[in-house]
Amino acid sequence: MAESIMLEKAKDFAVNIVNLCRNIKETKRECVLTNQLLRSGTSIGANIHESKYAHGTADFIPKTGKNIFFLAHRQKIRTAFAVRIFLMQ
Repeated sequence: MAESIMLEKAKDFAVNIVNLCRNIKETKRECVLTNQLLRSGTSIGANIHESKYAHGTADFIPKTGKNIFFLAHRQKIRTAFAVRIFLMQ
C-alpha cells in the first residue's frame, strides 16, 4: 500500500529533526531544548501514522477530544518555536 504524501513528508521531516538534534547535542552540548525539539518534531509523523489505523471517529479523536491532524499541527507549531529559539542563540 502506498504511503500518503503527508506521511512521507512527516517521516522525512522526522529524520531531519533527529539528525539536527544529534548535531546540536554533539556540537553545542545542549539537551533540554534539543529533547523538546526531538519530541515535537517526531510526534508530527507519529500522529499522522496513528490516524491511518483509526477504526472510526472514536479512534480518530483521542481522549483529548481533538482531531489527530490538529494534534500534529500543534506539534508543528511547537517544533517551529523550538527552531526559532535555536536560531536566536
